[in-house]
Amino acid sequence: MRAGTSRGIFLHGDHMPQTKSAWPQILSTIMGSGNGDRRQLDGVGGATSTTSKAAIVSPSSHPDADVDFTFAQVAVGENKVDLRGSCGNICSGVGPFALDEGLVRVKPGQKQAVVRVHDTNTGALISQTLQVAPDGTFLADGTHKISGYAGSGSPLKLSWTNPSGTVGTRQFYPTGNPSDTLTFPSLSTGESTCIQASLIDAANPFVFVDAATLPTPITQSDLDSPDLHTALESTRCHAAVLFGLAHTPQDAARTRAVPKIVLCYPPSPSSHVDIRVVPFSMGSPHPSFQLTGTVALSAALTMPGTVPSLIARKARSEEPLRSPETGGRAGGMGGVKKAIAHRSGVVEAVVRNVEDASVPLGVRVADVSVVTTARRIFRGDVFV
Repeated sequence: MRAGTSRGIFLHGDHMPQTKSAWPQILSTIMGSGNGDRRQLDGVGGATSTTSKAAIVSPSSHPDADVDFTFAQVAVGENKVDLRGSCGNICSGVGPFALDEGLVRVKPGQKQAVVRVHDTNTGALISQTLQVAPDGTFLADGTHKISGYAGSGSPLKLSWTNPSGTVGTRQFYPTGNPSDTLTFPSLSTGESTCIQASLIDAANPFVFVDAATLPTPITQSDLDSPDLHTALESTRCHAAVLFGLAHTPQDAARTRAVPKIVLCYPPSPSSHVDIRVVPFSMGSPHPSFQLTGTVALSAALTMPGTVPSLIARKARSEEPLRSPETGGRAGGMGGVKKAIAHRSGVVEAVVRNVEDASVPLGVRVADVSVVTTARRIFRGDVFV
């Protein structure tokens, strides 16, 4: 399926071994990474991090969900599969898959359905509102467009409920701070590096870096620079320890799936977006922006003192946020809209924060919603 701006293979859970330790070898072989070929010639992968993904979908054991979804990031050219973290783009294909495969059924004549998805990687609950064809399957055709995909499709709304805290510390701010100055030796040179960043755990663990604090300014032409990749990988690995994802930076270097790292820039003066970003996926620049990144960044933009909110407000010559932005009441339909520019265009999200005395600042991210599209490409047998 093409799901958002990613593509992956979707499998029934009962077609896979019950023991998850057997999954990596199977998925790596399916994608064509088992023999170390970066072209994934002997599999169905697309030789990029955004087209080497898998979703395993089953009826849910969670009382508030219809289906369980397990995400797998298959490394390109390496026999590595990461089942930690998640992928919002691939998640957007789960509701359509569940409808088409009969895991969720609708009433005759029903034109819209809500599929409740339980993300087993992070524990998140995602409500997916999708369009239904006359035969009860997913209606993929439509005029809604998303950046990072040239075609169009029916609008597919994803809402992450209470997205904060997916791994490690289980907190929106894993370090307890809205932003941190990360000082550490480079993994390659050993020289001291000092970078301003916000560690945010919402839908996925993300490191949002103030690009202005990098050792040297980075332009679009520098994105493939080995020095940049080294600096970002060192930052990501040291942040992984703070997230509780690894004991040491060296342990974190063994997998690149999480945490994910994003460079943040001020918006262009004439634009109507809140912030510009260059995200990275598995060590390479992402062609658009992860949906889970959209969730985490949009939420961070509503919170005072985070790197994203400070960059956004400084660019608009606005006073820094003194308290979190709230939209609507608990159970209400209000929200705060945020627009994010990336390499392929702009993505928008609606954040709804509610008062909650049990969390820092007394405000909790209640839900974040994004609209995307998806389409089934083929159905068949893959030989392992």
